[in-house]
Amino acid sequence: MASPISESLRKSRSGGERFLLLEENRFAHAAVEQLTWKESPSRPRQVFLSGPSGCGKSVLAQWFVRLELSQRPDVSSVHITAAEFGAEFAEASESIVIPAFQERYRALELLIIEDLRSLANRSETLTQIGFVIDAVLANGGRVLLTSRCPPGELTGMPSRLINRFHAGVCVGIQPPGNSSRVSLLQHFAETRQIPIPYESICLLAREMPVSPRELLATIVQLDHYARHSGSNLDPSEVRRYLDAEIKPAPPTLAQITRVTARHFLTTVGELRGHSRKQSLMLPRQCALYLSRTLTGLPLVRVGEYFGKRHHSSVAHACKRIGQLVNEQPEVRQHLAQISNLLGD
Repeated sequence: MASPISESLRKSRSGGERFLLLEENRFAHAAVEQLTWKESPSRPRQVFLSGPSGCGKSVLAQWFVRLELSQRPDVSSVHITAAEFGAEFAEASESIVIPAFQERYRALELLIIEDLRSLANRSETLTQIGFVIDAVLANGGRVLLTSRCPPGELTGMPSRLINRFHAGVCVGIQPPGNSSRVSLLQHFAETRQIPIPYESICLLAREMPVSPRELLATIVQLDHYARHSGSNLDPSEVRRYLDAEIKPAPPTLAQITRVTARHFLTTVGELRGHSRKQSLMLPRQCALYLSRTLTGLPLVRVGEYFGKRHHSSVAHACKRIGQLVNEQPEVRQHLAQISNLLGD
């Protein structure tokens, strides 16, 4: 049996929001549940969980930690963000205690590292991440990793590490659909004892196609608003709040393409087509870059819209424009002008 976890090692975010099972996170929940300690060689020992910011990755990780500790209170574990891991490694490097740092992680039975994308292009830290994951798995431990995008879309990371991520179970959480947003809002209101009619919840769900985190922030803000204004959260009051506070919806792929085409004096068909004319390279790459950054849609979805392009082509365009933004003021100006037009 493992020895009890020391205070320095028990870095678990086991508190927080209760996990709510939804259609969009059902597969992710099943994969993580399979990661719990069971004496079965067929169970996965590494899960890579991806999804947009605020979709519930951390809440699912917290649920997993609570479940694991309820079954094995003495399990040796660390639950940490990638940025925190990087800070610890930097401190170990400065103090010349890297072997002790490695040994501390090597002994773990359970390792959870969140938001891996934050370590892009930090080669030494990424090397240590790979070393630690391999060591934990080699010793029979289990690993849960999270990121905003799946392994194949991560940039600034060595191929060996990407292959390591792919070696486990990779599963995503999708943004909640309308019925799931209703369930989430009901859940948030009930757990916080916020009196709000079902009709108002349906209105919020319909008008706010956003992440669970943003839905929670909205329901809390509405409660604060109602308490200070002395009003009830009936549909008419919620409508007034939305009209005053809600942010505009992100532009669609069609809108982005249309405005970009107009800005560069070309056509939507040219941007979505496969012509290799040099004059279309920058406009098309700008359209792909803005489509990815302004909508947050997966690379595959963006590529499908732009003439069924492979997601790697979209990733290349985004990387290229990301570089040019730092090197060429005219590219920054193009993007700023298109973004301003989309916001009008």
